[in-house]
Amino acid sequence: MSAPFDAALDLVTRVPGVRAAMLVSGDDGLIDVQATRVLPDLYLGGFPTSGMSPLTGMSTTDTDEANYCMRVTGYSDSARVYAGEQTATAPAASIDGGTFSYYDSATQSYISLPATDAGLDSLSFTCSKSATVDGDTVQWFVSVNAASGITGITHAQVPAPTESTDPVSSQIKLETESTVQPIRITFDYELRVNGAKEIDLVVTVDPGTLLTSGIYGPPPEAG
Repeated sequence: MSAPFDAALDLVTRVPGVRAAMLVSGDDGLIDVQATRVLPDLYLGGFPTSGMSPLTGMSTTDTDEANYCMRVTGYSDSARVYAGEQTATAPAASIDGGTFSYYDSATQSYISLPATDAGLDSLSFTCSKSATVDGDTVQWFVSVNAASGITGITHAQVPAPTESTDPVSSQIKLETESTVQPIRITFDYELRVNGAKEIDLVVTVDPGTLLTSGIYGPPPEAG
């Protein structure tokens, strides 16, 4: 299993073999910052584990992925920047994988979309079931409603990176930054017994922005 997050920082100069945390006066250097992230699979909006028969295509076993109204699987992203001398390489970032799946009541099956699909931003769906359990009317709801302004999904995306260069030489990058905004999900989870809300939650899942940045200053003069 890959680590959820890895980051590396190298400081190198034009002197062969000199790396990381070894400073050389009078010689320009290069900062290389890179980060990769692998999210664990996310399972959201679980069906009640007992007392109710599952929806067609769903499960009441909480260790089964089909127990959940939606899920995010296989998500990973990365970002890298260079700052310093003699580099024309622009800052860059990428979303390297990720799938969002949700239960579609109309087809009674799961529909999957890439986490980068802009159509996720307007997606609305509901998972619901009503049943009599030990004489009580139990109702379960999980919903995402893009039009509500309260719940919804924002697709994963890579904003344009930024950089500034030395006014004398464009090959010297003074500041660089690249980011990745992962998929964000806000949904409503309700469980009612005889019409009374026993559980009423608005849940937001936001893994946070992945950011790499480099700031370069000229080296001290020799001597």
